[in-house]
This record gives sequence, C-alpha cells and structure tokens, in this order.
Amino acid sequence: MKQELLQEIVSYWGTRAEGYSEVNEKELAGSQREAWLHVLEEQFPEKKKEELKILDIGTGPGFFPMILSEAGYSVTAVDYTEEMLEKAEENLGKYTKHGLERVTLLQMDAQNLEFADETFDVVISRNLTWNLEKPEQAYREWTRVLKPGGVLLNFDANWYGYLYDEEKKEAYEADRKKVEERQLDDHYLCTDIDRMENIARQVPLSAMERPSWDTKVLESLGVCSIRTDSEIWKRVWSEEERLNYASTPMFLVRAEKNDECKEQIVHYWEKRSESFLEQRRSELANPIAKRWMKEITKQIPAGRRLKILDVGCGAGFFSILLAKEGHEVYGIDLTPEMIENAIRLAEEENADCRFQVMDAENPMFANETFDVVISRNLTWTLPNAEHAYGEWMRVLKTGGVLLNFDANYGKEDVSDTKGLPEEHAHFKVGNEMLEECERIKSQLPISRKNRPAYDVAVLCENTEGEIRIDTSLGKRIYLEKDEFYNPAPMFSIRAVKQ
Repeated sequence: MKQELLQEIVSYWGTRAEGYSEVNEKELAGSQREAWLHVLEEQFPEKKKEELKILDIGTGPGFFPMILSEAGYSVTAVDYTEEMLEKAEENLGKYTKHGLERVTLLQMDAQNLEFADETFDVVISRNLTWNLEKPEQAYREWTRVLKPGGVLLNFDANWYGYLYDEEKKEAYEADRKKVEERQLDDHYLCTDIDRMENIARQVPLSAMERPSWDTKVLESLGVCSIRTDSEIWKRVWSEEERLNYASTPMFLVRAEKNDECKEQIVHYWEKRSESFLEQRRSELANPIAKRWMKEITKQIPAGRRLKILDVGCGAGFFSILLAKEGHEVYGIDLTPEMIENAIRLAEEENADCRFQVMDAENPMFANETFDVVISRNLTWTLPNAEHAYGEWMRVLKTGGVLLNFDANYGKEDVSDTKGLPEEHAHFKVGNEMLEECERIKSQLPISRKNRPAYDVAVLCENTEGEIRIDTSLGKRIYLEKDEFYNPAPMFSIRAVKQ
C-alpha cells in the first residue's frame, strides 16, 4: 500500500477506536452476540472447538475474539491500527472471563500476513476489504494461510458505492433522513465523513459491484466452492443498523480452499482409472487414434523431434501416440493410479514415455522447457484453469505451441445418457459415478464459464502470439456413434508463445 494512504487509513481508524468499540458493546449487550456466534459456527469446518485454529483479520476492538473465546475457541486476531488493538485488549479483559488466555493479538497488515502457509482452519473478517488498497492481494494472502479444506468468511458491503452512483447516493441520503426521523445515532454522520470519503475514493472497491467482484477474484485464485449470501444482514443486524445501512446491505462471501476439491477430483479419477485404461487401450487399436494424430500433426512443428508435455495424461493415450512418432514425451497426472496405468499401457505399446505424478496446475519444470504442451479433456476438471494456462505457457519455449482439446463439459449433464449407443463407455461407469462427477463439476468455477471464449480470453493475457480455436473438431474425430463417441461438442485451442 502507498505509505501515505496507509498512514492516513491507520490514523483515521485510530480516531475511530473508541466509537467503534461502543458499537461493539451494543452488539454484545443485545441479541446480536448470539446471532453472530450462530452464523459463524454454522459455517465452520466440522472439527472440535479445541482443534480449530481461527484467524480474525481487521479485528478492530475485538468483537469476534470476544464472542468466540467465550464460546470456547482459540483465536489469533490481527489489526494494523495500534489503538484498535489496545481497545481489543481492554475489551477482552472487561467483557470476557478468560481475557487474553484464548486470544492472541498481533499488529499486522491484512495484505501481507506474517504467517506460514496453511496455518489456519478459519479466516474471518468483517467490514475490512472495502478500505484496502490491494484487496486482491489480501484475498491471496488469506487463502494462502488457510489449511486444505479451510474456510474463509468475509462479511462486508458496498459501503461507499454512493460516491460513484447517483441512485445509490439518493438511497444513502434517504437512509440519513430515516435515521434522523427516528432520532437514532447516525453511524455515518457521527464520524469524520469527509475524511472517510476521501479515503474511499482512493481505494478500488468503492467503485466495484460486490460480491460479484469477490467471487471473480476467488475463482481466479482457484478457491473451490464459493458461496455468497446477500441477506446475511437480516440475521445479525439490529434495527438501528438496518435503518442506518438499508442502502448498503451486508453480504457474506464464504469460500473453501481448493485442495479439498482436488482431493475429491483425484479420488473420483482413481475410481475411474481401470475403466479408463481399458477404454484407452481399445482406443489405441481403433481408427480414431489415426484421426487424433492427424489433428495433432497438422498443428505442431514439423520435421524435427519435439520435447512434449502431456498434461493430465490419464492412461497415456496422447503420450503413447506422440512417442511412437519419435518425440520425447513427458506425461503428468495428479492421480497416481492413472500414472501406473499409463506406464503399463506404454510398455504394452513399446512406447518410450516418461510419466510422473504431478499437478497440472503447477508443473514442476523450468521455464521454456517444452516445444509443445498438449492436453485433452482436462481443463474442465481444474479448480484454477487460469493459473494452469499461465503455467503451461511458462514451461513452453518461445515459439512453442499449446494444444488443448476439451469441451464445455461443465454445462453438460454427463448423467444424461439418452441418445448414446448401448456400448458407450458411460454405461460402464454407473450412475453413482456419473452423479459424483456432476457434484464435483458444480464446485468448479470453469463450469460457469462460456467456453472456449473464456479460454481464449485467459490465453490472451498470457501470450501475444497467435490463438486459434476450432469448434468442429468433434465432427472429424467421432465419425461413428460407438463406445468412444463424445456427444459434447469438442473444440481445440492452439496458442503460440511469443
């Protein structure tokens, strides 16, 4: 954060510590205390209280640590404003039985946390993100310190949207009149409103439409299972708060760290690995293999031996085909059983390939290692496809080619087998597995994208080289309605690294 803006924000909130604490005291004295505790607990991971490690970011006068420590939880609470932390310590001693026994207070920047990766089970924040200069960086930090399966809970609102929208300004002014008519404390006008508005104009989220902005950022970070609740305010606000903030209702953004989602994906493909092996073994002996090679050959550099990375190689179909053409091929997949089967199938086919268990989103190769990166039916299964595309372009040599063959499976119901031939592979998988696939898809951000337009937009951010799409690929590959037939329209994307 720019030092002068940071200091202005810190200075402002230093002057607000006493008044903000009085607001918290009202919450503690009324029904909101129990309402907030219930809202928090119903979102927490299923762990014993004593096992949960909770981080409260931007704790202010310590409201969350007070109610959580009294309920038996241990909390680490951080704030950048010294006066807020002093007030939090005072309040914990005044309003809780255990004081600092279950709470650790630390001065820290929400955008640059000083904790190790995967430290906390829960990260919570209230009314903070809107006044950060780098909220995207903050979200990156908050997800970084979450453990796999950890939960992020962010309560916030479009507090100063009225500075950029005339309708919102009229609604905001109507709130002020209603509060005056009811002779209640005005939570805006009892502060240095000019000073706060000046800060709000310098930070990015005042002009954003939220929580859609938050969802988009968390999706880009690969977070799995993102939910928003725009009516959470109805459960925790007092009548006074409802009148003060009617035009700026508080929302909740809840997100789970994606590693849990990846575990589900790996477990799913582990169960599919044997049937997948049989399908790929049959596919290699079918004319469809030659059709695939024809499609690939016309899109990769000709006349020399290429170093190729097959990401999400599965049972090794592409790896084997390309190795038989004399190329040096590396196949990676996150599912160990798939790699075992790929090695077995390559031995059967006498193909010289190198296979390794590795995350397609984080390939552990040096920059500019490969002439070609190729993938088939993988991107639709990734929690963070944007990051994956960036990594694939990173490991490509300058002038190298990325080939991705996929379909918009996220918008296809794979459990709907109407119209498929009787011998189709989906009938061998079983309804239970197909339903599990649908559950996983529903958690993945890419399932909600318009593809391949989404893919092209992401790749445009990663290369200035040529990008081509072909939406008629499936018609050339699947000439027969047989066990390999794919009813979802397949597309190919070819991108050159420049």
